[in-house]
Amino acid sequence: MSIWNKIAFWGVNEKMPVYMHKSTVFFNIAMRISIIALTFVVLSMYFLLDMVYVPLGMIVCLPFIAFLLFLNYKGKVIISALMVALFFPLFFTGLSVFSKLNGEGLNIIYSTLPRVGIIIMSIIAYIVLCFNNRIMAFTGVLFSILVLIFFNKIHSTFGINIPDLEYRKDDFVILVVGLISLFFFTIVIMNLLQKINSEYEKIVIEQKNALSEKNAEILTQKEEIETQRDNLITKNELLEEQNREITDSIKYASRIQKAALPDYEKIKDLP
Repeated sequence: MSIWNKIAFWGVNEKMPVYMHKSTVFFNIAMRISIIALTFVVLSMYFLLDMVYVPLGMIVCLPFIAFLLFLNYKGKVIISALMVALFFPLFFTGLSVFSKLNGEGLNIIYSTLPRVGIIIMSIIAYIVLCFNNRIMAFTGVLFSILVLIFFNKIHSTFGINIPDLEYRKDDFVILVVGLISLFFFTIVIMNLLQKINSEYEKIVIEQKNALSEKNAEILTQKEEIETQRDNLITKNELLEEQNREITDSIKYASRIQKAALPDYEKIKDLP
């Protein structure tokens, strides 16, 4: 198995419950996909759209995602998912503000795409946290919703008025591509979850079958032990019966002997 495939199972151990297995594997794979997606976006923006600040900002995500995978490797998947839920909404919003202050992304489309990024990362964090802690999951979603609600307000604080940004016809293509990407991302996530569930259902079935075989083996051993116990009890009863018979025989022989022979006290003084 290559290191790329091993990443999917970082932090997984046999002592974990199944739901922890699922969340850890899902999060590792989701972060793996995120690395590919971010790399593709960075290269596209830099070489095709002649952007600098946005790709540069996104490059910062790569070591952060690597750090999240390291936390997963240490078995801290809940902390990793919570960091995703709290970091990425602020990151995409801050990157949007930073790029616009530097003259990049000054149209309505580049104010929509950061929100798409917030939604995607929030979905990942929500799914992972739902496996482990629903309160944290809803907290992460609530935080993302608040950031989305105040998205325009945060920009206006820096003198950027989102509704006044220009909208070009060419931007419609980018918007459609973004929405299609979100749609396919959702499909990939659903298929990924279904695949993980299927794999772990097989594991659960195998564990159940192994447990049934073990129980059957234990039951067989129990029956053998009970049979041996019953045999020992029967042998003990037989030995006790034989012991009684021998004892009774000795007592009976002793009485016959006493009756047949004269008393020793009477005959000891005879010449």
